Formats: sequence, structure tokens, C-alpha cells
Amino acid sequence: MQIGLATDGISLPLGFHLYAPDAAWADDARAVLSAIDEILPHRCRIVLLADRVHTGEPFLACLDELQWYYVFRASESTQIEHPTQGWRPLKRVYKRANQGRYLSNVRIWKQGVRRINVSIYKLVRKGFRTTIWYIFARLTAYRRRCAVRRVPSSLRSLG
Repeated sequence: MQIGLATDGISLPLGFHLYAPDAAWADDARAVLSAIDEILPHRCRIVLLADRVHTGEPFLACLDELQWYYVFRASESTQIEHPTQGWRPLKRVYKRANQGRYLSNVRIWKQGVRRINVSIYKLVRKGFRTTIWYIFARLTAYRRRCAVRRVPSSLRSLG
């Protein structure tokens, strides 16, 4: 895990933690985030970009406690409570080619009570494999503009 301060196209490493892929890393990851929070100015707005392997209720609860915003990629098997169709995995939510979908304040993970904004984008290009992005975000200031029309370049490196 590496944490960096990204601004104007560059990233300044702030902290990292090395762990084996099968190690119990979650407590260490939250400790690194808390340590970094102590050195950042309290007036700055922090948005954490995370890949799906680093998400889960304890991790997001840590970010809420730190008052950080976040954007993360979810796997297609992640369960959401669809507003009209009940519980279903993201892969079963209807998607149109090259058009974004935005679901506001959707409950995720059947065992939890967390609600989150979901953006779904299916990128279809001739000669390329179809790519589908499932993005969960807590970005209240951007709520109305958060629907994904194009995959942001900062997130392409996550896939």
C-alpha cells in the first residue's frame, strides 16, 4: 500500500506499508492512514483513490472517522440495493454502451448499512475489449456532476 499526495499531475509519496498478499494488512493500513492524517493540514480536502482490494466496511469507517472523501473501484460481484429491483450484484445492473449511470445514496453490502453514490460506465470501442467500471464515491461537493461520462485518466491506472 502506498499513500501519496497528488496534485498537478505529480504524486509525492507520504507513506507506505509492505505486506504479503495473504497477510492481515487491514489494521496496518488504517494505522498508516491515521498517521498520515496527523501530518496533513487540517483544512485540506483529502480524496483517497482506492482499488477494490483495499475496500471494506472497517476501511471506509476509518476514512469516515478521518473525514476523508473517497473514490474506489468495486468488483462486479458487489451487492447493491437497487432502488427498484432490490438486492443484486453490480454486474446485473443494466448498462448502455458509452453512457454513464449514476445511482445516488445506494445501500451496499447486505450485511452493512452503508450508503454510497454509485457510477457505472461501460466503455465499448471497436477493436478493443469492452471495459466496465463500477465506481463508489463519497464526494458530496460533486454529487450532481459525479455521473461518469468518461473514465477519468486518474482511475485508468487502477485497472
